[in-house]
Amino acid sequence: MERRYLVSVPATVEDSEPVACQVMVEVDEAGFHVARCVEFPAATTQGRSDEEVVQRIRKVIPKVIAASSEKHGVRLAEEWAIQPCEDHTILRHVDGRMVVVPLDDEIGPGLLRLILVQAKMTAEEFTQLLS
Repeated sequence: MERRYLVSVPATVEDSEPVACQVMVEVDEAGFHVARCVEFPAATTQGRSDEEVVQRIRKVIPKVIAASSEKHGVRLAEEWAIQPCEDHTILRHVDGRMVVVPLDDEIGPGLLRLILVQAKMTAEEFTQLLS
């Protein structure tokens, strides 16, 4: 069952009001709590509890907002650039697609499905991109 949280995150522009975002959380078949932001779909992450995953996505959302207006990053492949951010990595495609990958030891199946849909690639293509 999916649960909805309303979170307030720091604005990325000085003197702006905080941004209020809806976050949807569900538990995947491996027990990972997977969060996605409704307003900024690239903002996804995982954790072992709702509390942990909401705390993590609060850090991810401002990075996604900032990354969508920036054009830097290390070229990972011909069409993808990588931008490391603390405990997550942002992958940006030349066509504007963006995915957030946590630097966890294991990515749960629920989050992996979200990443693959957002990246528009297969698991094999994703693995090859990161290797």
